[in-house]
Parts: sequence; C-alpha cells; structure tokens
Amino acid sequence: MSVGRRLGAVLRLSSGLLVILALAWIASAVATGPANRHLLNARAAHTATAQVDGSLLIAGGTGNRGVMKSLEFFDPVSGRSSPGPRLNEARSGHSAIALADGRVLLTGGHNDDSALLASSEIYDAAGTTLNPGASMGHARANHTSTLLADGRVLIAGGDAEGITEIYDPATDRFVDAARLAVPRSGHSAVRLGDGRVLLVGGTGTAGATARQRLPGPAAEHRRNPGRAAFDPVRRSGSDGAADQVDISVHRFACRVLKTRGRVCESLLT
Repeated sequence: MSVGRRLGAVLRLSSGLLVILALAWIASAVATGPANRHLLNARAAHTATAQVDGSLLIAGGTGNRGVMKSLEFFDPVSGRSSPGPRLNEARSGHSAIALADGRVLLTGGHNDDSALLASSEIYDAAGTTLNPGASMGHARANHTSTLLADGRVLIAGGDAEGITEIYDPATDRFVDAARLAVPRSGHSAVRLGDGRVLLVGGTGTAGATARQRLPGPAAEHRRNPGRAAFDPVRRSGSDGAADQVDISVHRFACRVLKTRGRVCESLLT
C-alpha cells in the first residue's frame, strides 16, 4: 500500500474484490486491481456499506472542512464514484448496516460540536431517499450495528453507560437490551453461527460527562482486552470471567444479568 491510512473501511465484496476506502482524510480507494480509484470527497470515520447492485454506499465522516453530510456511491469495478442524496444530519463515527430488505440503517455518531447523536436515518435504495428514523434511547458514537438472524439489529457500545439496544425494522423502534459490564467504543462485533454476537476489544473512557460529548485529547483512555457475547434470545451476554475483572465497578450490572442466568460480559487479561 502506497499511502498510510487509518479510521476507514475494508470490505470484501461477493465478487472477492477487496476494497480499502478513504482513510485519514484521503480521497483514494485502493482495490485489488490494476489501478487506484478515488472518492469524490476525502473523508475519515465514515461508513461503507455494500449494496445489492455491488456498489458501496459511502456516508458521512470527517473531511477537511469538518463533519460531513455528503453521501456517494462507489463502483469498485469501474473505480468511479457518483454523488448521492445528502444526509439529514451531518455525522461522523456513526454506524451503518444493510437491513434484510436492502435498506441501510445509519445510527448515531457525532456532529461538528463533538456532541453524540441519538438520531438515525434510513437509506432506501428503491427510492434513492434518506428518511429520518426513530431515535435511539442513548446517544453514541464509534459503536457497532450487527444484523441478527431474525432481521433485527443489535446496537452496542459507544455510550457512557454501556447499554445495548435492539432495532426492529418492522416497527422502527429501538429497545434497550443488555448492559455491558464494561462500556466500550471502537470495538468490533460479529454474528456467530449460533446467532450470538461477539464483541471484541475497543477502548473504555473515564470521566464521561452527563452531556455525553466525545472525550477530548486530555480524556483518560485504556485498552479494553475483553470480549462479550450477546445472546439475542436471552437479551444478555455470555458467562465468563467478568467477576474477576473490574467487578468492583460493574458488580451491579453483572448481578442483574446473573439473575437471568447469564453474566453480561467475559473479560480476559
């Protein structure tokens, strides 16, 4: 790779093509092909979501002039990008997930004032429109959205309290689910073969404010070596070593979930 990058997206398409998209305010998109490809706008902390037609929906992020409303469609075959409708709200550090019906759900993130967002919007490919969706119960950024086997979406991390939510596309509603033993952001999430969702790593923050603003450079951070498995049937996490790490801080949350037969999170040191 000829250009160093961070805070972007890597996607493997159904065709096997690997695409690395616009990282660190760089407009280039490197694909496993003979030439470099370029986006219309340099951006970072954006989302890239594969569409049914093979194109990628590139939304939001932070550019040279701040948090963006722009949206574009990148064709990894031709290497060309075309403009799309604008987001209803500028957002960066948000999450995007393709729903079972082909629509794309965008949630949270932060705006130019560094305030966390609870709002959502839905891109409808059929009408090429962006419509405001329901608001989450908790503002968050640098979180994950994971499509569950039944078509609902698990929203996890990115908030001070560590409360997960489940979005139901049929009702356009967010409902609180399990509370993480350790709040985390910037983590990874993947749905396992048995339907559970594995959350891995990320960072924890100290001194989160009641206004839920993004931590500044002086905020205290620590790496989160833990992992958590969310069970969508029980709406709780998997059992593990949660009692051995940070249990003095998170004892109440773990105890509540234990009464339902599960511990919220498994932490490994």
